[in-house]
Amino acid sequence: MDVKTARHSTYNQHLHHASSVNICLYCTSNEVDTDPDGYPSEYCSDECRQEASVAGLANPPCTKCKTFPQITNSLYCGWTRCRNLPKCMHCKEKPLHKGSLWCSRKCRDETPNWQSMVVERSSQLCLMCAKENSLQGKDFCRDACEQHVKRIAPCLLNLPTSGQKFKDISNQFVKSWRHSHKPIPEVTAIWKIYCSETLIKRYNQYRDAVEQAQQLWGKPFPKGDGLRRRTMTAGNEQRRFHGTKMSCLIGLLGTATLCSDITCAICCIIKEGYKLRFVGTGEISLAFQRFGRGLYFSGTSSKSDDYNEKSLKNFNGLRYKAMLLNRVIVGKGFPQTTDDTHLIRPPNGYDSILGEPSDTGNLNYDEIVVYNEAACLPQYLIIYRA
Repeated sequence: MDVKTARHSTYNQHLHHASSVNICLYCTSNEVDTDPDGYPSEYCSDECRQEASVAGLANPPCTKCKTFPQITNSLYCGWTRCRNLPKCMHCKEKPLHKGSLWCSRKCRDETPNWQSMVVERSSQLCLMCAKENSLQGKDFCRDACEQHVKRIAPCLLNLPTSGQKFKDISNQFVKSWRHSHKPIPEVTAIWKIYCSETLIKRYNQYRDAVEQAQQLWGKPFPKGDGLRRRTMTAGNEQRRFHGTKMSCLIGLLGTATLCSDITCAICCIIKEGYKLRFVGTGEISLAFQRFGRGLYFSGTSSKSDDYNEKSLKNFNGLRYKAMLLNRVIVGKGFPQTTDDTHLIRPPNGYDSILGEPSDTGNLNYDEIVVYNEAACLPQYLIIYRA
């Protein structure tokens, strides 16, 4: 391997980690400098920028100065004089202050009804760039970050362990761990899954069709919901666990690059969605198709853990497993307490099977079974100690 090839290999490997560790993409040793407006750049110096361009390792040259490489997903380099930065909405001359629509408080205060123009932000950083707080109710700080994720989907982004979303999902996982003979494991990482637009569109269309047929939105759950008195969402969408096998180390190395191994069920599900043709192909799932050839989910995390034995990985001397948390369109569910292994669809007028534990049946923990691939979408990848 010659020097240029080695440098190219190092550059490509480092590109996957640069956004989180902020190390120069070219020399891979120094911390990046900052743009004049305070944002981290992608190189530590103008020298590295130019050398990366000469070596053919950088993005195309900036469309303005023609000297330094473009910042990823931009036509310009990092210098303010080159970037097509939006201007203050009041004076129309100066660049915006970070996270604002104006260049200064003076311009803001001189704008009539400026309070109605302020965009509310959450307390969590943008999952994509981690530079600004995300917009309220969203994962990203601005449209550019959201559109970038849509372009590279399917992909995964790591949830900060200090964030509320990580805590909510971790709590759901821990509180729904009901097998007393299995110690409650520690959740070490949670990755938000962004599926392809094709899968998302198919899921949304199915949800809308179920809602139109069943009219479930706003109705109470058939058997109540304790003191919370929650009502159903459109299509009766619920969040449920699914355990399956994993061949790679996705989520364990600080990155979440999807592998190409066709035996890696987790990566295949994230890329292509759930497939009915693979139902019963696992050793455990083959033995427990209580409700026929459907896609199985559970609100009990320890039950789903029984089905992902082949996700067990040894990493740095520790044992880890992985589990998917999914959005599932339950629709109108048909309660079932006894096995019916010949089912290929729910009864007429129903959209799913609700496997319910009972004194007369042989089911110990809840199950939801759907028979339409469009009815489920992976949403989070949970990594936990085994």
